[in-house]
This record gives sequence, structure tokens and C-alpha cells, in this order.
Amino acid sequence: MQIDGYAAKNGLKGLPRAELPSLSQTFLEGWHYLFVFALLVYMLLVLQRESLAPFYATALLLVINQFSRRYRLDWQRLRTLLEGVGGALSELAALLAGVGLIIGALSVTGLAGTLANDLVYLAGNNIYVLLVMGAITSFIFGMGMTITACYIFLAIVLAPPVALAAFVAAGIAKAPPMQVGLQSVRLGAAMYFVPFFFVLNPALILRGTPWEIVVVVGTAVAGIALIASALEGYVVGIGTIARGVIGWAARLLLFAGGLAMAMPGGGELGLSHVQLSLGGLLLAAAGAALAWVTRRR
Repeated sequence: MQIDGYAAKNGLKGLPRAELPSLSQTFLEGWHYLFVFALLVYMLLVLQRESLAPFYATALLLVINQFSRRYRLDWQRLRTLLEGVGGALSELAALLAGVGLIIGALSVTGLAGTLANDLVYLAGNNIYVLLVMGAITSFIFGMGMTITACYIFLAIVLAPPVALAAFVAAGIAKAPPMQVGLQSVRLGAAMYFVPFFFVLNPALILRGTPWEIVVVVGTAVAGIALIASALEGYVVGIGTIARGVIGWAARLLLFAGGLAMAMPGGGELGLSHVQLSLGGLLLAAAGAALAWVTRRR
């Protein structure tokens, strides 16, 4: 939703339909590459060999690629490939070298094994404080760690965010890495609320009655969409929210409405899911009305 809103605000469009490749022709020319994805999924889900899966998949990809006349590697293409991979790895090595010191320190001292207990102790058994502390820990570990290494230390706390892909994308796009990283953080801001909702209502991870799961997941999807619209300043069907006091009020109402709709009810919150959803719907409607007023003005 945020990426779509950003594209709409800045007039970014895809290729004209006349320039799009034919779907049937694409599958006809590249169906054999599906074996690479099949091997990758098989090794990840069945064999559970996460560390080796990319190497085997890449090796199979190189072999299969040689059967394609159009993309077959000759000596010149192989040299270009090695230069590109080498350049990307050299940039990542500089980042991972520093992060490796952190991983090594945690492993040698045994701190990783007691991380959960330490966080619970420092939080004073308060679930909300624990969630915030877990998010901060996840943010620090995710500053450049690979997904596997980050997951090892954080699987029992929160799902790890990883900004390593942003630096890889910056290298491909020839863009400043920090700017790309900050932009990715902004575009992915809606995701930061989801782990909190998982803890507050397990129905979001499909633990509950079928009806409860459908209702909670449905309202959560709608709520996250509203949060994304507020963060990006673009509402589907209305357009860009203009700047100014009214515009910021519209974004605030949309954000609050989306948060209420996505917020699991019951428990320590003191409000039922129906009450939160109805309140969120009213707030979102008021925010959409203000957004429409800014467009009219």
C-alpha cells in the first residue's frame, strides 16, 4: 500500500502494455528455471538446509542457464558476472565484518542463551515493556546481520528485521546506501506494528477458532492498509493528502483508525475487538473525509 501510494504521488508508472513481454512467451523460454526454485524450496522446507540451499540453487541455475542460447555465458559474460558479484560481496564484507564481532562476542560469552531471561528480568514481567525492548534488540541485531544469524538470537523474542537487502539494492541502483536504508525503513514502517499484534492476539498467527481467525485477520489487514495510507499520505480512491493542518489531521485520524482496527481486543486492553473495530472505522471515515476536503480545496 505504501509503495503503491508513493508511486501514485510521484507519477511512477510501469512499462506501457505494448512493451511488456508476452507471458506465454516468457514461460516458453524460461520454464526450465522453475527447477531452481523447486530445489531451493525443497532444501529450505524439506531438508531444512538453509545455509547450503543458496549454493546448490545457484550451481543448478548456472548449469541450466547454459542450455539457453539467449543467456548462455561466454567468457565475456562470465567475466562481467564475476566482476559484479565480486563488487557486491566486497561491499557486504565490510558491513558483515563489524557485525561478526557482535555475533562472536554473544556466542563466546554465552549472552545469546540468556537474552530472553535478561529481557524478561529488565522488563519486570510487563509484556508491553518487553515488546518494546525486544523491538529495540531486534533493531540492533538487524543492522546488518544475515537472516539466519539474526534469527538464531531473536527467534524467541521477535521476528528479525534485516536491512542488509537495502544495501544490496543500493549497490545495484548506484544509490547512496544510507538513503536507501532510511527509505526502506519508512516504506516498511507499517510492519513494525505487526509483531506486537501477534503477541496480543494469537489468532493473527492462526491460533483460535476459524471465525475468530477470519475476523481478526480481516480487520488487521484493513487496519494495516489504513496505517500505510496515513504514513504515505495517499488514500486509494481519494488521492494524495494535501499538506497543512487539515492534511495532517486527516493522516492522524487514518493512522489512529487503522491502529484501532488492527489492534486485537480483549485481554489487558479492556475493549472488545468489535468496539475497537467500530471505533477505528469511525476514525478512518473521518480521516478519509478530511483527506477528501484537502483534495477539493
